Amino acid sequence: MVDTSKCPCGSSIHYNDCCKAFHQGEKIAETAELLMRSRYSAYVKNNKDYLLETWHVSTRPDVNEFELDSNSEFRWLELEVIKTEAGTERDTEGFVYFQATYRFQGKTGKMQEASKFVKEDGKWFYIDGASE
Repeated sequence: MVDTSKCPCGSSIHYNDCCKAFHQGEKIAETAELLMRSRYSAYVKNNKDYLLETWHVSTRPDVNEFELDSNSEFRWLELEVIKTEAGTERDTEGFVYFQATYRFQGKTGKMQEASKFVKEDGKWFYIDGASE
C-alpha cells in the first residue's frame, strides 16, 4: 500500500516524495534545515535509526538509552520553522529555530528550540538544541 499522506515536516508534499528518501538513505540533506525537517519527520514516524545516524557522534545518546515509544500518548502534530542562520550547502555550521506543536494526555502544547548543526565530510549532523 502506498503512503499518500503529507510529509510531517510541513513541506506540503507527500511523505514518499519528501523525507522518506532521507529516512531510507537514498538522499542526504543538503542543508541544516532539510536535516532538521527530516529529523522531525523521523520523530513522527518513530524512526530511531535515522535519528541516531544523523546525530553527531559527540552528542549522540547511547543506542540502548535512546527510546521512542510508539504507544505513548505523546504525538507530534505540526512543525513551523521560524528562521535559519547559515546551514546552507556552502556552510559547515548552522542553526534552525523552530516551533513544534504536540499533544500529550489530551492537551496541546508547543515547544521551541534553537538547534545546532554541523557539516562534516559533506553530511549534516544534529549537535544539540536549546529550548526557548
